Amino acid sequence: MARGALFQDKSRRLNAEVQYNNSVKKAFDYIIGAQYQQDVAQSNNTYLLDKGGDITIGQFGGYAQLEHKFGKLRAVVAARADNHDLYGFNFIPKAALVYVTEKGAARITYGKGIAAPTILNLSSKGTDLVLTYVNFGDVNTYGFDASVNYAFTSSLLGTLNYSYFGYDIDTADPANDGNRDTKVNESDLPINTPEHKIGLGLNYSSKDSSHRLAGG
Repeated sequence: MARGALFQDKSRRLNAEVQYNNSVKKAFDYIIGAQYQQDVAQSNNTYLLDKGGDITIGQFGGYAQLEHKFGKLRAVVAARADNHDLYGFNFIPKAALVYVTEKGAARITYGKGIAAPTILNLSSKGTDLVLTYVNFGDVNTYGFDASVNYAFTSSLLGTLNYSYFGYDIDTADPANDGNRDTKVNESDLPINTPEHKIGLGLNYSSKDSSHRLAGG
């Protein structure tokens, strides 16, 4: 009788990052950095399609953030650029405005993101049964979030958060037929995020303890 583990894995990952931050004449603060990642997947053809050898994927990226204060208002802009061996070049911008007072703070942000399939999604022996973003053509997602913090007392802090999430799917593109039923509609997207989301929280802290009550 053959014995041994059903799945074998000798995968490895290499990560490297360098970052630098500084200020320019107290006018603004900045952060710049670069990252490199290399994934080498090896399962000896037990759960990945790697019969021909290791699956090696590399990614190099750079990022920058700039922050400037206008009295009680703080503006932040940031961006990240990545070059992936499989997905090519991607540029992701972000921005935020934060208003700070002695009693609390209000924040509104904007950002863009990407969802890339993993090696397991792309090269698993069960790939045809996995419903992830690898099944789709071009799908655009967008949204924003806002947050307000208010200190009722030195010990009691209240928070209110609101976020919006939306997306556009091309129903004429057969590549967006995620569940392979020959029809493209919203049910094809593996998205479990609500369109509107509101969160409330109260945080009480003292010298001896801290308690938090949250809901959404």
